[in-house]
Amino acid sequence: MQTTSRNTDWTAINQKAFAHSLIPVALPQRDGIPYWNVQAKQFMMPPAFDIAEVPGAAEYLFTLQNFSGETLAEMKSDSPRTPLTEVWGKVPVGNVKLTVKALDGAGEVIKEIFQREFYRSSYFKGPYHATSKSYREASIKCFEYIYNLPHVQAWLENGTVD
Repeated sequence: MQTTSRNTDWTAINQKAFAHSLIPVALPQRDGIPYWNVQAKQFMMPPAFDIAEVPGAAEYLFTLQNFSGETLAEMKSDSPRTPLTEVWGKVPVGNVKLTVKALDGAGEVIKEIFQREFYRSSYFKGPYHATSKSYREASIKCFEYIYNLPHVQAWLENGTVD
């Protein structure tokens, strides 16, 4: 068990954070409500995408690869809008390419129907590195920096923004 001087059980906290990162934040939408993630570039939790069903498809193959083409994870589902929950824990942090293919009843590819690139972001994993300054020291340094900026000094001296 990883602990700090406060007896924080980081192993337990990290396990909970990982488990929480597998909960999809947005399930497939309905009633004409658009998907929230159309423009999203990264995901911490398993995404689902607005992919139209293909007539005659029995199931869909989801393949996640890194940008080198190495397959990271695959899953099958009866819906193209299924969240990636089943394989999300196997996908490492980094750039990912998702491909979705429609399959017929024999498991043969009908066609590729979706492709998307995104960044699989990290979930919380502590403890973070020790800081070199306390929050108080860091905030004082920040405010001193801002106070001493030439345009701030000009504003204080002249009463107008430079």
